[in-house]
Amino acid sequence: MDKVFHAIELEHLSIGMMMGMGLFAGLYPWAARRHLRRSTHKTLEELPIAAIQRIGDRLILNSAAERLTGFEARELETSSEFFNHLFGLKAAETRALYDAYREHDFPGRITLTLTRKNGEARIVELIASRGRDVEIWLLFNITERIRAEERFRVLFENSQDGYLLFDQETLIDCNPAAATLMGLSGKEELLSCNFDRHSPEFQPDGTRSAEKSLLMTEEAQRKGFHRFEWLHRKLDGTEFPVEVTLISVKIASKPALIAIWHDLTEQRFAQTQLLQSSKMASLGEMASGLAHEINNPLSIIRTRAEALEMLFENGTPTLAELQRFTQGISATVDRIAKIVQGLRNIARDSSREPRVPTELRRLFEETLSFCEARFRQHGIALEVCLPEPELLLECQPVQISQVLLNLLNNALDAVQELPVRWVRVETRKIDNELHIAVTDSGQGIPPEILKHLMQPYFSTKSFGKGTGLGLSISRNILRAHQGSLEIDSTCPNTRFVIRLPLRQASSVPKHTQAA
Repeated sequence: MDKVFHAIELEHLSIGMMMGMGLFAGLYPWAARRHLRRSTHKTLEELPIAAIQRIGDRLILNSAAERLTGFEARELETSSEFFNHLFGLKAAETRALYDAYREHDFPGRITLTLTRKNGEARIVELIASRGRDVEIWLLFNITERIRAEERFRVLFENSQDGYLLFDQETLIDCNPAAATLMGLSGKEELLSCNFDRHSPEFQPDGTRSAEKSLLMTEEAQRKGFHRFEWLHRKLDGTEFPVEVTLISVKIASKPALIAIWHDLTEQRFAQTQLLQSSKMASLGEMASGLAHEINNPLSIIRTRAEALEMLFENGTPTLAELQRFTQGISATVDRIAKIVQGLRNIARDSSREPRVPTELRRLFEETLSFCEARFRQHGIALEVCLPEPELLLECQPVQISQVLLNLLNNALDAVQELPVRWVRVETRKIDNELHIAVTDSGQGIPPEILKHLMQPYFSTKSFGKGTGLGLSISRNILRAHQGSLEIDSTCPNTRFVIRLPLRQASSVPKHTQAA
């Protein structure tokens, strides 16, 4: 590139020299012209780009011009040979174009397609200047640039991803896919509409779309490249997620941005299905315990119903006796209803639910109701330090319950063959952060397993037992809640630690969440 700039500087130098020599040529014509031709030819020969000196109808090519055209200088000594050899059937048409260009005193540059001696085509830009009786032609080979532009145009027009070009804050071009993603009939409709209406007021993280758009643009301009997720809105009001890649470029020396939209709708659907499958797998592992939890109350109801029947057979029971039996039955039914409601809560698809202040103690109690029976069946002591009743956590409660259930399932499976079997759940509030530790009586995790533990489909359980997705999904859920899942390697036992902010940063106002 430096050589090209140097060539252009030499171009202006040689042309300026020719203009200056014009005055000298008027006073001393033969000496001046001879000196001018020699000095100009020497200058052009040193240029790294194709240059041709035209004197009358005679042409002098430099070495770079010979390499570009494939012809030797002696084969293109006249302008007629130049046009005939390089443009063939279009020689007359090309020469007429050049003559018109020359008549207007070379106002800029023209683009020509020439044919090299070996038959290969080259696209060139011709820039010309002239002195008293000398013309200088500079030929810039732009073949690769034009081909690259054509390849980009094919990609731009046919890509399934949306491509958009912004000049400052104005959308100046887009491909058909961008309009299709927005549910519009064509790119012209997208180019002419108010672009702000295609985003909801708030993004999923609670930031106003207008504010976040500005932040993301500034980040792309600062780094040259930035990738993030965004929620868009179609013309019919349907919202859909995209991965946005912003690339900072310059067009005509002015800053611009290329935006690439990759639709995440199918990916999000697959992730939701995977999350739901993992959730069902966790509940399946607890199924035998849940059956026991429901069978016991049913047995109680049956026993009390039979006792009532006996009372009626033996005479008329007193009001106090009836109340005692019916209250017992009612309490047992409530216990079953609580288990069923907890199952329904955790089994439902919560992917679109808002994050709301949730009573942490209640969340723990509902989750533990699925686990306690299975722990008892395997003779594993489950110790739980319940959080304070007033402690609230802003979250999607079903998802946090799933994380707890995954960790408790894993802990149970890890210790059920050990001589000492216990699992402990502890909570601590540290400043504005909640720490939940799930510790079991195991002796830690070997380093060779530890480095793979959070990877999807990695499992240490026997075949058919577990999906290998629990920890990976749990970590992603917590990251989405601006938290983390870590292994405490300082603990002599196996301990997983959940860290969560009590309130989500940039929280969306409650009326927006409800919407």
